[in-house]
Amino acid sequence: MPHPLARLCLVTLCCLFAACGSQNGALLQLDPGPDETGPSPYVAEDPKGPIPAPSLPPGMATANGSPPASAPPSPALHPSQQPRPQEANGETPPSAQDEYAAEHNLPRLSYAIVIVTPDAPELEAPFLAASHLQQMREKPPASAMGLDQRMRSDLETARDVLHSYGYYMGKAHGKIVKTERGARRETVTAEATQTAKDEKPSGKTDAETDSADDYTVTITFEPGTRYTIGKTRVSVTDPQQLKPDPTKGEYTAPGTSLAAVGLKEGDPALAGAVLDAVSAMREQFRDRGYPFASIASSRYLVDHGAQTLDAEIVVDSGPLVYMDGLIVKGESPVKKPYLDALATWESGHPWNQSRVENFRNALRQSGLFTAAELNPAEEEDENGLRAVMAELTPAPARTVGGALKYDTDFGPGVQAYWENRNITGRGDRLRFEMPIWADLQEFLATYRLPFFLRKDQDFTARAAFRNEDTDAYELTSYLAAAGLERRFSPHWTGAIELYVEGGTLKDPDEPETEYLLMGVPTSLAYNNTNSLLDATKGFRLNLAVAPYTGQYHEDFTVVRTRVEAQAFLPVIGEDALVLALRGMYGMISDTNAQDVPASLRFYVGGGGSVRGYEYQSLGPRNDSKDPLGGASAVEFSAEARAKFDDTWGMVAFLDGGMAYADAAADFSEEELRWGAGLGLRFYTAIGPIRLDFAVPLNKRNDDDNFQIYFSIGQSF
Repeated sequence: MPHPLARLCLVTLCCLFAACGSQNGALLQLDPGPDETGPSPYVAEDPKGPIPAPSLPPGMATANGSPPASAPPSPALHPSQQPRPQEANGETPPSAQDEYAAEHNLPRLSYAIVIVTPDAPELEAPFLAASHLQQMREKPPASAMGLDQRMRSDLETARDVLHSYGYYMGKAHGKIVKTERGARRETVTAEATQTAKDEKPSGKTDAETDSADDYTVTITFEPGTRYTIGKTRVSVTDPQQLKPDPTKGEYTAPGTSLAAVGLKEGDPALAGAVLDAVSAMREQFRDRGYPFASIASSRYLVDHGAQTLDAEIVVDSGPLVYMDGLIVKGESPVKKPYLDALATWESGHPWNQSRVENFRNALRQSGLFTAAELNPAEEEDENGLRAVMAELTPAPARTVGGALKYDTDFGPGVQAYWENRNITGRGDRLRFEMPIWADLQEFLATYRLPFFLRKDQDFTARAAFRNEDTDAYELTSYLAAAGLERRFSPHWTGAIELYVEGGTLKDPDEPETEYLLMGVPTSLAYNNTNSLLDATKGFRLNLAVAPYTGQYHEDFTVVRTRVEAQAFLPVIGEDALVLALRGMYGMISDTNAQDVPASLRFYVGGGGSVRGYEYQSLGPRNDSKDPLGGASAVEFSAEARAKFDDTWGMVAFLDGGMAYADAAADFSEEELRWGAGLGLRFYTAIGPIRLDFAVPLNKRNDDDNFQIYFSIGQSF
């Protein structure tokens, strides 16, 4: 416990300090203002000398979200740039006054924060994210001295933010104004407005200057001119390592400047961009033959005359490594040919870390391994090559499970499944599923054998039994299919299969009829989106053409064609607001819908089609208003998807579509039906959970006034 005399001195000092600001509008000027002379401690001082490596204030991240490339030694810090003492939780330790006030339960001083940065509004958010004033606002100080300490700490942070955004001659000023509770802070507004060239403090209105806060802290940024990237030079510790073996595979030397990874001369001198470029340069070395590359040192020079930031990066490249095949340490549940097929590198070529990481991702996505450690062999073989050494941790190959489910179109249901992901040791997958709903019961079996006959081709087979009773039809069917899927490129895939289906079908107003059909469905798909379940950018195109022949009432031969396109356009940020568009057109050649089984017809309406209308309800109907299905159909959808944070989002949507009895859609026969609504999204690890409320815009007399849809995944 402090000595009683020390306590008395401390309290007296606090009272004297508080008395200095007892008049409304009293100003504490903490550093030279814009009209004062003298050097500012918040300006880079040495026009030619080294400065600390570009860094990011707490709470900021690089553009790619990754940490800096390494921890190279930084030049010595100027005394004014030494880090302030912090506790383990990252907060500045409380002052003696705060400790005394907490011990004796003394009243605290509340405060408001005003940020004035009209010339560089991008500084406000990162500053507040790292601001001690902001972080400790719920724990007000006990005295004006404690508030002053917080502000001075934040001025150091402000300097860091200025530097991180390339404003190396920028200044930050701080002011504290005492305000009577409930009084209008006219003095603060006037001071801030004068500094900000007749603009209001950032984010504040006149109405918001009425407050019950004891003080207002104003931080004013004067960024000045933003510096740009000057000369960047990348060298290696041992130039001899850059000499390739002419007898080996094609070699491309790493770049000699950061321009080789996208940081060009004249670009803004942003700390995040510089750190990303240094990290990317290390990865470029690792992709061009140097798996052990690391950043040995980095030196940054600010030229105040040219207003540029120069960089000198030294890379410890390590030895040039040429790749060989894969060697698996220990036992593996998967046969070697399967693992070799997953590998995409070529023996004899320089080491490529990106291809190694692609191999690691393929192992993870197979579901057969929980971890994979991949490294170059310690020694070269007699051919001067190094194998990729793999230490794999197997995952259980079998999974059994069940779930309670709900689907807007089918209601509540249950599902059970069993899966084996490695039937024969070649990564082949067999899965049985049994979903049961009130109106639909299915038993499904699927099989996939990867790398069948070639590395870009899979063999697939499926069988199913289905019993369905809807307003459109009553169906009991079985099917069997087998075919091939081929990957033509990272974005293009194609498929072909032999297909057989049969069963009994009862259409509205028709007797139950047996049917049998055979076909050769083919498809071609393009997909460059960034996610299967929740895409925020990219494009999808799917074209399916399937000739069928069979017997239903009488013999038939038709070609069923369906084309669908989807586009995802980020409007704000990467996913803050995304415009999603979808269009579909389908037709069955030279026939009427009632001449082919229901499984070939087109049905429109419902949660994955035109929301606002019942499942399968849009299209030809009989006198009892039962849907009959169509020989052609069109659908359109547009969604504005807003994402508030990592958990919640909202969607506004417009859908339209209709099915038609004949192969050629006749828009004069039946107008398109439109639905619109709003949806809520809850984002999870397995995809978004959606709840949509939709109303029909041009409803028919018997359509409901609204529909509610609930399911997992976006509508498309």
